[in-house]
Amino acid sequence: MALNVSILNFLRRAPPPSMVASVFMSLDENRFMSRSLPGLAAALFVLSPALAHAQGAFSWGHHVNFDASNVTLVYGVPETDNVQFFGRCVAEGATPVVQAQIWADTGANANGTPVTLTVSGIGMAPVSMPGEITGVNADVGITGVAVRLGFDDPLFNLMTNQQSVNYHLDEGTPLSLSTDGFQEHLAGFLAACSAMTSAVAPPPEPTMPAPGAPALDLSCDRIGELRSLEGVTPQRVTFTNQADGVRGIVWIDYDGGFLDMGGLSPGESITIDTYLTHPFMITDGRGNCTEVMAPVAGEASFQITVPNAPAPLPNPAK
Repeated sequence: MALNVSILNFLRRAPPPSMVASVFMSLDENRFMSRSLPGLAAALFVLSPALAHAQGAFSWGHHVNFDASNVTLVYGVPETDNVQFFGRCVAEGATPVVQAQIWADTGANANGTPVTLTVSGIGMAPVSMPGEITGVNADVGITGVAVRLGFDDPLFNLMTNQQSVNYHLDEGTPLSLSTDGFQEHLAGFLAACSAMTSAVAPPPEPTMPAPGAPALDLSCDRIGELRSLEGVTPQRVTFTNQADGVRGIVWIDYDGGFLDMGGLSPGESITIDTYLTHPFMITDGRGNCTEVMAPVAGEASFQITVPNAPAPLPNPAK
């Protein structure tokens, strides 16, 4: 069986209109559940955004972790994992940007499908921007659309001048997003984001080789050091599981974090539209790293062959 998915840096499967099983991305330790490492993700039953809205449970908030290294802007149900909007501050050199994820009806679209997000209000021109579907069939994150926003993006201006906005993907189902309390928390978020990015140390030396350079050691021992460098040179890769058990495909993002791209039983394959300098970790059924790969220019397939690690021997009877 072959699946076709694509990378963008986050999001999750669209929940049905009643109850859904999902775990959303981390906000901070005190309010929302942290993203699990591969193999450790749990599933919680949570209310869909539509049902939670009917109960008036959603609110805006911005969050800064204890060392100010993670700044987020969130619209969701406090003390739960039910989130409709998730924005995260990311430093791109000296310029901070917002990686935003918005819950949406993805229809039959696969991960990576380019879409147009259109947001409208009353008495102001609609704002449209390119995005990508992501999170479909993933174990963590929000289902919907991922977009990248600058501090002066017209979307923020529109949202600060409305009581609520409507949005939709292409010809998809229109949804409503309340902006009550948004302006206050946007100001706090942008201030914290600016402070965070100004204090960010220069990025470490690239952990991936430049074109033509000798290949680096992409072993499981490097997990924690590896990260994706840039999305410049696209490369489609089909992963085929020829190993002796279930394998997970995990993208290592720009911050060294993990994004589950799907699981493969023996003989199954999955096609991912990615980029050179983007590493992937292959995991066994328990979430343990078995190997690490990075796309190579012109190589459209990768065979997963590393066997399961042997189970530990029982302690000898005394």
